[in-house]
Amino acid sequence: MVAEAGDRGLATYFTVDGHGRFSPGAVVGLEPVDVGEAPEDLAEGAREFLGAGVSSHGQVALLSAHMHPAHVDDARLEVLLEVTRRDVAPGAVPRLQALFAFCAVTDAEAFRDSHRGADDAIYSVQGPDDAFRGDARLLGIAGSPLVGAIYARWYWQGRPNPLGPPLWEVLLGLPVTIGERVG
Repeated sequence: MVAEAGDRGLATYFTVDGHGRFSPGAVVGLEPVDVGEAPEDLAEGAREFLGAGVSSHGQVALLSAHMHPAHVDDARLEVLLEVTRRDVAPGAVPRLQALFAFCAVTDAEAFRDSHRGADDAIYSVQGPDDAFRGDARLLGIAGSPLVGAIYARWYWQGRPNPLGPPLWEVLLGLPVTIGERVG
């Protein structure tokens, strides 16, 4: 199954439910920026950096009070990607305020099989047919901070990674309504 454009510039995409939160008809929206017990100046800085709210990905990636040490590098990568987005693609939906999806079920399955649980559900979602697409395989493969910065730029430029076939992820601005389970 592949995404098809609709009559009004919409396309069908496919998202992996890695946390068991989705069901058909559920609306995925922004969550408030919650910095817990942080001092007010730090809380204000976080709200300024993150804007009106964050996706559940943004909440887990940057605002978890008890972040697992294994996720610290992912959090640093998300900050690098957001700073780079503001420079390279300021009109693109921020990753921290988006739902991640794929153009084809097979791509969603490939992502699920390499980054999530084999039994995690895949749902259809609707979004603009011109939604931002970045190569997910550019993320986390840097051998040095400089290469990481270059790959972050390439991601926001829509360039494929140089090490193999791309895995194009689509960033859908929230809110998004979850469609039918397809996998």
